[in-house]
Amino acid sequence: MQRNNKGNGDVLGNLFQGRAPVEAIPGLDELTSIIEKYSRPLLSKHQDNPSTSLQPALANPTKKKRKKSSGKTKTTHYLTKEVFNDLDKANNFLKGLLPTGSKLLATKSNIVNLALKTLLEDFESNKKESELVKKLLKNNMK
Repeated sequence: MQRNNKGNGDVLGNLFQGRAPVEAIPGLDELTSIIEKYSRPLLSKHQDNPSTSLQPALANPTKKKRKKSSGKTKTTHYLTKEVFNDLDKANNFLKGLLPTGSKLLATKSNIVNLALKTLLEDFESNKKESELVKKLLKNNMK
């Protein structure tokens, strides 16, 4: 882009400072209409809720929106090294069984989720006779 040496090379600077250029600038009308078109929604949102500020939207326009909840909750539980290693082995084994496009189904989270769901369903059905109660009582007696 060539710079005009007539003293008004900074067209945007002049526009923002309120100094109108002497000659017409090609595309200025189109630029103005685009700015007005896309700033209206921002201004109307700000006017509807005066407690919001335009600064965050303008300061960080590339900020990603959070995904909607997927029905999952992130949690942390401690596993013994033995269980963790067995989980890793099961995960690798399942990935070997699944076809290429389905390998994403074999995740540690999915395995743990399915195992816990199965164990809890057994508990709901059998209460004191469930595997969960039996193993917890057996481990407690040692």
